[in-house]
Amino acid sequence: MARPPQAIPTCTTIEILSTEGDEFTSRATIGCFRGYSRARVALGILNRDCPRMLQSILSLFREILNVLTSIGLAGLLGIWGAILSTCLAYVKFLEFRRERPQLSTTYSFISDPNHGNQVIIQNSSKTPVIISHWELIWQKKRLFKTEATETIDYGYLDDRRDIIIGAHDTHTLTFQEQDHFQWGYKTAEKGILYLQLHIAGRAKPVMLKVYDPIA
Repeated sequence: MARPPQAIPTCTTIEILSTEGDEFTSRATIGCFRGYSRARVALGILNRDCPRMLQSILSLFREILNVLTSIGLAGLLGIWGAILSTCLAYVKFLEFRRERPQLSTTYSFISDPNHGNQVIIQNSSKTPVIISHWELIWQKKRLFKTEATETIDYGYLDDRRDIIIGAHDTHTLTFQEQDHFQWGYKTAEKGILYLQLHIAGRAKPVMLKVYDPIA
């Protein structure tokens, strides 16, 4: 004969039964029924709050529809035009930043004046650059400002003016023999070596870091 289904014992009954029998079995049974009770409580809260959540969502949609109805077709077209123009302006801004010249430098310094030092200008963008003038400047920070400690003038060099660097291209400045300059820890008091570029079409020069003696 089949046994009738047993009712799920309450927490009080479990606490009483836990005083009898094996301690581990009792604790496991208590944990199992406690987990079952918590799941039932959570499910009951969900079932009770679901109608409230649906009512809140429906009321939100009603408010949105009322606002759209009050604005009218002309207002909706105006909002759509404003959103579209903002998106197009953002796309243009991204294109401008992507096409803007992105310049950087690397260097290869050698103590032998016959081989000379090299400063390589890199253009990683797809926009060509015309450098109308350039100069090397040692700069050092003093308190809250930066001062130029030395400016190296190469006015007689042929490649000092009107340098064209193509898209994704490089240009190398070589300093040999009498143009060779000192570098290393002895130049630490001068600060950091920068390459100042005067680019055609820009009002302000571009300062690119080349070399830090203490880095």
